[in-house]
Amino acid sequence: MDELSFRIQIAQRMHDNSNILRGEIFGTKDCKLHPLYNKEDANTMFAGYVGKKYNPGGTVILGFNPSGGGEKYKKRTNADDNLYPLLYDFKHSKDEDLEVTFEAINEAFGSIVKEWDIWKLIKNILDATFQEFSQITFMNVLPYRTRNNDDLRIQELSNSWEKIIQPTLEILRPTLMVCLGLNTGKVVNRFLTQDIKVFSLKRRRNDKGELTEEAKESLSKIRLHSEKSVCYQNQAVHKNHPSKVKLCSTIMKTREQAENDQAILSGIKTNLQDTIDGANAILPLIATLDNGDIEQVGIIWDEISRQTNENHSLLQTAYSSTDSTSGTVSLTSTALSGIFSQKTDFFSKNPDINNAWEPFTGYTKRPALKSKVIILLQMFHLDKSPTGKKSSLELFQIAHQAYEAPISNNIPVITSLVPMREAVESALDALLKLRPIQEPTGSSHSRKIESIGAQLKKDNISDRIIQEWANQWHDISDRDLSASKRYQMTRDEWGRKLNRATEFFYSFLTGLDSSKLAKR
Repeated sequence: MDELSFRIQIAQRMHDNSNILRGEIFGTKDCKLHPLYNKEDANTMFAGYVGKKYNPGGTVILGFNPSGGGEKYKKRTNADDNLYPLLYDFKHSKDEDLEVTFEAINEAFGSIVKEWDIWKLIKNILDATFQEFSQITFMNVLPYRTRNNDDLRIQELSNSWEKIIQPTLEILRPTLMVCLGLNTGKVVNRFLTQDIKVFSLKRRRNDKGELTEEAKESLSKIRLHSEKSVCYQNQAVHKNHPSKVKLCSTIMKTREQAENDQAILSGIKTNLQDTIDGANAILPLIATLDNGDIEQVGIIWDEISRQTNENHSLLQTAYSSTDSTSGTVSLTSTALSGIFSQKTDFFSKNPDINNAWEPFTGYTKRPALKSKVIILLQMFHLDKSPTGKKSSLELFQIAHQAYEAPISNNIPVITSLVPMREAVESALDALLKLRPIQEPTGSSHSRKIESIGAQLKKDNISDRIIQEWANQWHDISDRDLSASKRYQMTRDEWGRKLNRATEFFYSFLTGLDSSKLAKR
């Protein structure tokens, strides 16, 4: 079914639903359930919202019934003033007007719902499923307002499911359903016949959309389910890209190991959370990578997996080695930032990917990373410099201060990106002098990194990671931090370049062993 045919079919179904009268659902019980006020609105069904980007096989969020039927709702709210006239028009539409009146409801509801308390819950679901609101469907198991839900019986719920929900699901054909509240979940468990993955978020009465601890656990499970869907959603595609499946599996298994170890080492300071957070940020992007990019990221995550397993085998001393694993995770972010900075057309043609990109950029911007780099620079004595020169630490701070409090957005290269490059180059020159064996490297930064890495790396850092350091720094210094590229850039682009260089710096320094420095 093409998109146009689907929209026509679902509009017709929703119109048929809207014309199912209250009496067909509630029967003689309606005298106790019918709201006392705003009776015309009470007789008008909110059949549901179907986002303009929803496709069969998508996600349905299911509430219990529309609020606003209690005795305190004596007057319409502003939201009702906007929504209910549209619902009334849709109910009474002629066939030729169905699509227009249906889409008017969808457009209005997409804005109205963001003003309600329930939006907090919905936003958490969207984040966990890597979707935007226009990609989902929202419905209620009872689409009419009621005065008091305590008087509801199984018969009313059965009528609603049989006449409204069941035939609508047959058109929507969702693969994921998220129930708002355990009562909604109980209804679904009782009546659902389709093969749909169902999760329920436990709520409290008058919770204002705030999450219960049980709801947080459910959201974690939804996220795991969605990550697998991102990686495995199209079997035909993945037969041609088995490396994507392997990479997703490696990342998820590594994250699980890190989570288990973190639980065991509770109370001991580790950097295991960096591995967990990095996996969460990176997983949704895997499906968008090309084969060559998958290979590059796969090499790094194979190393992260190996390091995590080594940490696990040394559990009680793992806190001393998880920092280098954290640094290798940052190297993945460095690589991905470089990959996606070249794909501006990709983002403009695929706006949905922004839902996966947003958590990743939030991860790369984490404030703690800058502080960790500063501590590392001090640990390697890179806060000191010859007379008349700035130290690597000073240059690093200048680069970030220029971004945080810019004098002008027109000169990010001069004020920030060049100092960042100089901070890394200054660190390389200082570390060269601290190698136990003073072998020649020439002026090549790649050779400097390879020599420093070979002599000063931690024992759990492989030669492949050293080579990746060299490759990434060559790309960053040439493409992101070059003094010759003084074009005007947006603040977002400036931030991405600075964050990418900071991720690299953190990865490089965490991979070095300060105990291997030559004695001064």
